[in-house]
Amino acid sequence: YLRDEIENLTQEIQLHMRNSIKKISNYNSDDLSEKLKSEIFERMQHGELIDENNMKEALDKGEFMNFARLKELYEVFTIYPETLFDGQFFIKLPSDKNLSRELIQDSKMVFNDILWWEKNGIPNTSIIWKGRSRRVIGSLEILRGWRKQ
Repeated sequence: YLRDEIENLTQEIQLHMRNSIKKISNYNSDDLSEKLKSEIFERMQHGELIDENNMKEALDKGEFMNFARLKELYEVFTIYPETLFDGQFFIKLPSDKNLSRELIQDSKMVFNDILWWEKNGIPNTSIIWKGRSRRVIGSLEILRGWRKQ
């Protein structure tokens, strides 16, 4: 159940970010970590004959979302929160800077819970695993709430 919900969320974020990243006037692929770039490049090369110039161009234009997993999408989001808080995917960021900063911090905690699940989602009986899994359910609920408003 959770794995399916997280996979669906990831696909929805990929689809949305494909367009929303292009609307970010200050987008610069140099802001992305080298780790993210190398993972994206690796996936771009897998099965496709694409040279490094084309890969760099795709990064510069923000045309790499199909190759991004949730952790890479999250990194883009942390740099450019308006890719998701645009009033179309999630609610629009408040104009009040403090409220905006607070919402971004909350969203980072929510996404970290979900990223934890992706890494540790194999069920076990530990109290910590059970508690963290409940947090993931709550985090997904928060994301749904941000989408409905």
